Amino acid sequence: MIDKPFVYKSAGHPYTPFEFAFRELVQRYEYFLRHRGAAIGQSLIGLIVQDNNDTMARRLTGMMRRFHAEGTRWTHIDHIIETPLFVDSHLTSMVQMADLCGYATRRFFENSERDLFDRIYPRFDRTNHGVVGIRHYTAAGCACKVCRDHA
Repeated sequence: MIDKPFVYKSAGHPYTPFEFAFRELVQRYEYFLRHRGAAIGQSLIGLIVQDNNDTMARRLTGMMRRFHAEGTRWTHIDHIIETPLFVDSHLTSMVQMADLCGYATRRFFENSERDLFDRIYPRFDRTNHGVVGIRHYTAAGCACKVCRDHA
């Protein structure tokens, strides 16, 4: 979750909140595929599935093509194949599950609602050092569960 007033108070931030969030998602998914594959002794590949949104499809496709060609700030993209696959969320239960997880996460950060979030929180990717599959971009000293558990 991005605390926009905190993160974007300086005029020099290079990405919009959407671009920043998508870049973070892609990087974290790439790391997950690498680390999980190494743990089980297999090379894993993954695919990003996105709710079909004509206004965002071109933008996301362009960003993903750049990531494949140039990498991101922190990594090359070797385990995520293709550009996002766009589907009708009404026909795809996994996109509906992702929406539910996003809803639970947003309600946790914005309203401190824990019920749904506590049900999904154990599923976020972790290393020996802490949780790495979710981040809270906010001021230093935040004492929320995500910030406390972050590696």
